[in-house]
Amino acid sequence: MRTVDSTSKKLSSPKNTAGLARLSFPKGKSGGFTLIEVLVVASITIVITGFLMVNFSETKLNLDHTMNLVVADIRDTQTKAITSATYNSTLRCGYGVSYVNATAFKIYTSPTASNACSTYNRNYEVTDVIARSVAIRDQGVEFRSSFSDIFFEPPDPATFINNIAGLSTPPAQIVIRRAGADCATSPGSCRIICVYPSSRIDTATGATCP
Repeated sequence: MRTVDSTSKKLSSPKNTAGLARLSFPKGKSGGFTLIEVLVVASITIVITGFLMVNFSETKLNLDHTMNLVVADIRDTQTKAITSATYNSTLRCGYGVSYVNATAFKIYTSPTASNACSTYNRNYEVTDVIARSVAIRDQGVEFRSSFSDIFFEPPDPATFINNIAGLSTPPAQIVIRRAGADCATSPGSCRIICVYPSSRIDTATGATCP
């Protein structure tokens, strides 16, 4: 009768080859993702990416749209002063723009035009006449903070920033942003309008005048 050595039997066993244990999976399971699982994850990723891109584009359009509207109102105010336009059939010392709140500003003018224009306080006062109130219509867009009053006075026109006229005067800075955005860390979410005492009006992305 042939005798089989138990030690050699153990060494020849497939489960003990090279001292490694063989892993086994249930039939039909490869241990990876199925095609359906990959497609589901890819679809969710595409939807989320598309949503973020659309939201970013809409915010950018709203910022630019609001900025352009505010600039148009400032230029219109400037034109009224250059042409010495009357308000309610009365001559005025000039026309100005003043901050109201995070989503509104007003266009104002002096009570009347007289010899007192040279001593008139160009910053908005309760005795001034509000020619028009303007509200930001784009949702999710706001002024970052208040800004200096801007007043245009004929005939040059002289541009007063916070009641001061002079080329050395810093420009008025009107920052428009996506609501709650930090312009320092996310400059793309902000736009700035810079009104200089020379009457020049510039715009830029971010919160710093060019």
